[in-house]
Amino acid sequence: MLLTAIGALDYYSANGLVAAVQRAFDAGAPGVTADLAGIGFSDSSGLAALIRAHKSALNGGRRFTVRNPDRNLSRIFALTGLHTVLDITHLPPP
Repeated sequence: MLLTAIGALDYYSANGLVAAVQRAFDAGAPGVTADLAGIGFSDSSGLAALIRAHKSALNGGRRFTVRNPDRNLSRIFALTGLHTVLDITHLPPP
């Protein structure tokens, strides 16, 4: 299942992302991909949400993938070491 995130991934939206991922898993999705190309900002709550989604997938024997983070978010992943934890893919623009 593909989830497309837009705007900011922060304190106000982080729980919504985790809830959407969990709903997809509860509905039987074997994997969820969160397309983050539309995310212009993320704070620590957003990063924590991605980790929670990742852990939820692992605990359920499923897969959680982050797709198309922008340059700034990719840099944050590298600085925090999340690039070694999360399954991250980069697709070329259409």
